[in-house]
Amino acid sequence: MHDSKNNFTKTVFIVFGVLTLLLGLFNFIIDPYRLHKKRIPGINDQVCRGFFSYNSMDNLMQYYFSKYNDEPNLILGTSHIIRGVPDCRFTDIFKMGISSMSIEEAALILEKLLDKKKLPDNIYIELMAGESISFQNGKPNRINDKISWYRRFIDIKTLRMTFSTIRNSIGLKTIICGVPDISDTFVDKVDGTEYVRRIQEEEYLSWLSLIDKLNRKIGDHKVNITFFTSPLPYGAMSSVKAKGISRYNYMVINKVINASKKYNNIMCNYIDLLNSSIGADYIPGTTSFNQGWYDASHYKSKIGEKVVDTLLQVTQK
Repeated sequence: MHDSKNNFTKTVFIVFGVLTLLLGLFNFIIDPYRLHKKRIPGINDQVCRGFFSYNSMDNLMQYYFSKYNDEPNLILGTSHIIRGVPDCRFTDIFKMGISSMSIEEAALILEKLLDKKKLPDNIYIELMAGESISFQNGKPNRINDKISWYRRFIDIKTLRMTFSTIRNSIGLKTIICGVPDISDTFVDKVDGTEYVRRIQEEEYLSWLSLIDKLNRKIGDHKVNITFFTSPLPYGAMSSVKAKGISRYNYMVINKVINASKKYNNIMCNYIDLLNSSIGADYIPGTTSFNQGWYDASHYKSKIGEKVVDTLLQVTQK
């Protein structure tokens, strides 16, 4: 009887080990994080739904840098930009989206991009509307985060990404114009205090340092940097607290703008769209809401197009 129990336990461990090995091999071959440059058409050549949100920042940067083709305009933003700005609508703009990106991380990304390529003439950087994941984890930035072996081979989320990669690659689902397929969430009311956070001192200091580095590295090349906030649904910014945070952020960014004025090759400005009329037609609690919004903060492409059009109109008159 004792030998029977031991044999059963060994069998369970062997089966579990074999299944884990097969799972890891499956994820390794399909490679949903795109760590291998060589892709198999119809098998793993398309990105999956979780690629932009569950990937490491280091890996995302390598992916974006490989596709950047010296477009004159760069939009560097959060998941709002990933989900809301269609690539095919703006052919002279390169979109780089990092989920919950802080502006300190944006500064580090631009610094790394400058080491590899020439910076575009116009750079648009979204201020984080919502609590940054990096600050929630007590880390000022995720710039050097890597994909762990566990996450790469046997994580259940990775397995879902693997199936999604295959599904997209064989044509069952496609990412249209660079906008991933996202489910709608109906929202009755939006409180802006849940989606607007104060800019941290580390972020502000990182930008003062970056501007000085840019001035030394770009030489005679002139770069326009525009900080902007994405719009929120109608009524989100009605609270006194949300308005107070927005005013505080404006004062912080204004310090960066003033610091850049001593340089002839860098011009910074700020466009606040948090409380703009963009997207206000789609009101929370009505049937029209999900025509313009995925949820309480992420807008669809019809709003994203207006955001980009507004940025271009204001800065490139």
